[in-house]
Amino acid sequence: LFGLSENYLLAGELPMGSYLVRSLAAGEAIPKSAVSTQLLDDMANVVLSPSVELSELIRPGSRVVVWSAEALDFQSFGEPTITALDSEVVAIREPQGSFSDGRKLVELRVPSTSLQSILRAISNGDAIALTAASGSLAD
Repeated sequence: LFGLSENYLLAGELPMGSYLVRSLAAGEAIPKSAVSTQLLDDMANVVLSPSVELSELIRPGSRVVVWSAEALDFQSFGEPTITALDSEVVAIREPQGSFSDGRKLVELRVPSTSLQSILRAISNGDAIALTAASGSLAD
């Protein structure tokens, strides 16, 4: 696996109480992005397009904090506030198509209690940013 080995769990690295978040084939190496240590019962997945560029520290498996700043008018935003804590990056998708705005799409697993705030920020056109949090398997 050479340079890819940092993206996969080694023998004995699977944390106690962790979950696989997708199916694996028999004998397949376990990618860190397929493992979560969060309880899945109170989580929901949502896809958003952050308004600012993602840090290099943010990748599948990373824990992040979701921030939003209320859209006041065209290109004017209020103070940023924390919209969701304890969120986990499931996937990062590159923009596709000629009508794309060029921003990456990020699929997050968020606490269900934060879903309403995130959906409100998305539907209102608020500026959304993700910051890396500590404690992710991908780190």
